[in-house]
Amino acid sequence: MPNAQCPIPKFTIQSCQECIAYDKSKMTKAKVVWTKQLGSAESDMSHGIATDSNGNVYITGSTKGDLGGPNQGENDAWVAKYDGEGNQQWVKQLGTDGNDMAWGIATDSSDNIYLTGYTTGSLEGSNAGGHDAWIAKYDSNGNKIWLEQLGTAGDDKSYGVATDGSGNIYISGGTTGSLEGSNKGDYDAWVAKYSSDGKQQWLKQLGSSQEDSSWGIATSESGDIYITGRTTGSLAGDAEGFDAWVAKYDSEGNQQWIQQLSSSGQDYSYGVAVDSSGNAYLTGRTTGSLEEEGRNAGAFDAWIAKYDSEGNKQWVKQVGGLKNDFAFAIALDSSSNAYISGCTQGDLAASNQGGWDAWVAKYDSKGNEEWIQQLGSSGQEFSWGVVVDDSGNIYATGHTTGTLEEGSSNAGSYDVWITKLSEE
Repeated sequence: MPNAQCPIPKFTIQSCQECIAYDKSKMTKAKVVWTKQLGSAESDMSHGIATDSNGNVYITGSTKGDLGGPNQGENDAWVAKYDGEGNQQWVKQLGTDGNDMAWGIATDSSDNIYLTGYTTGSLEGSNAGGHDAWIAKYDSNGNKIWLEQLGTAGDDKSYGVATDGSGNIYISGGTTGSLEGSNKGDYDAWVAKYSSDGKQQWLKQLGSSQEDSSWGIATSESGDIYITGRTTGSLAGDAEGFDAWVAKYDSEGNQQWIQQLSSSGQDYSYGVAVDSSGNAYLTGRTTGSLEEEGRNAGAFDAWIAKYDSEGNKQWVKQVGGLKNDFAFAIALDSSSNAYISGCTQGDLAASNQGGWDAWVAKYDSKGNEEWIQQLGSSGQEFSWGVVVDDSGNIYATGHTTGTLEEGSSNAGSYDVWITKLSEE
């Protein structure tokens, strides 16, 4: 599982001399409206973002410090609410004496908030062994409504959460145990459905004899569920190292199809979003060439792909320079424009400010890049979340060792940041 700090991979791909750096000649069409920074004297990280019907924004992640109460152990989970002007409304912290991580966040039509992640402690009941997955519901005032813990004697981790129009909640992740049936080998991917009162409706486990995990999840207007992740096995083809994959399930947990996306390099998928026609958009990183007639610009490139509702690949677009470029999150607006965010060691839209910079890019439904915005300081910036609200406002979140908010300073180690963008 990749480190939340967007690390440099342990292996590198030597770029050929004729490789052309990413063309950043187009002026960006996005501007930063505001940026807010949140931190303690310890390490604070943000992994997910969501909005509600009133234009509020919610972010979630992990902290070793005291963001919304005293730290209970190692990492604690947390969730924070901001209004559309960047004013913080509240921060809540959740933890045990173990390691408690929050990765995914979603809201429902009643503006309830759902978090998911994993813990080595006992957030609800007893830990089954290793890491347990968990899902929690909060109201819009930050009151915890319920929390459910899910585990085996192995490691069980949850990274993504989504809701449907009927108030059901879906989470997905990876397990070395047997949450449903028997483990096929190493990590298996899984997806589970919960009712609005926290009762599990079903759970499905998906695996090969190799490593399989799910990082992203989304629902369609018709109630179908899409999950995406990475595999070293054969879920829908033969893997060459790590392959990306995407699968569709109906609301009863029946798998409709699964597709594997691969190159001769290492291919990872982290995020998925679904438009009103049931088309699925994925994003991730690759050391290969996923785009037809394209080639890798150097090291890891970011990529975005579109599949139709039947699982047919429509297009793949790759973006990158000579250095590492990662994409971790994706969101859609009402016109099926896609927004992806991640981190780069290069100059995707501006000169790199120091090591890693965060970035956000917009693509239309045909895969044409509209703009890209790079966010950086003299420190290290990473983005793990992007979302678009009903009014078309774009928000991104992540963490930084520097100072992104004007007039503020880093509180210590990694600070959380949230940025609002608008199109010029």
